[in-house]
Amino acid sequence: MTKLTLEQLEYIQDNNEDNIHHYEDYDDEYSSAFRYKKNDKWTLIQSTDEEEGGEILVEDAHYVEWYEKNVFIYLANGGWTLIEDNEVLIENVKHILWYRKGIFEYENDNGYTLIENGEVLIENVDKTEWYEESTFKYIKDSKETLVQYGKILVEDAEEADWHRPNVYEYKKNGEWEYINN
Repeated sequence: MTKLTLEQLEYIQDNNEDNIHHYEDYDDEYSSAFRYKKNDKWTLIQSTDEEEGGEILVEDAHYVEWYEKNVFIYLANGGWTLIEDNEVLIENVKHILWYRKGIFEYENDNGYTLIENGEVLIENVDKTEWYEESTFKYIKDSKETLVQYGKILVEDAEEADWHRPNVYEYKKNGEWEYINN
């Protein structure tokens, strides 16, 4: 990553005012980033602190998105890449949805895969939705399955929604069932 002085950061911002988008990390007052577009390519720059300047995280991408300090995705060469703390977690996939550090889903030619802290929770399904630790929903062949803390709550439902621990609802055979344990 290329380091930038505070003066270089200000110059870039001043000369790209029409094509710039700023991000803020509300959990870290010194962490922010911005992206700018030049010649139809995006560059993502993250501030290191108020006095030092920043660093270029990615250049010449088709698109970039910043989530928090040292976490971002970018589109280049036809695929998406997710970077967390200078480590490539997944690259060259069709789609990435980032939930929080260590938790994301991605889509490739075989379907969606849900990753939580390096562990594959489910893979090659039609869609996933993460709720909290080891709690998620997945759809396969138009049927929905709810998993809570690694245990299947309901499977092969027409629809299923998780609300909070042990509180969920699902629809099977056209009938809704509400569970509150």
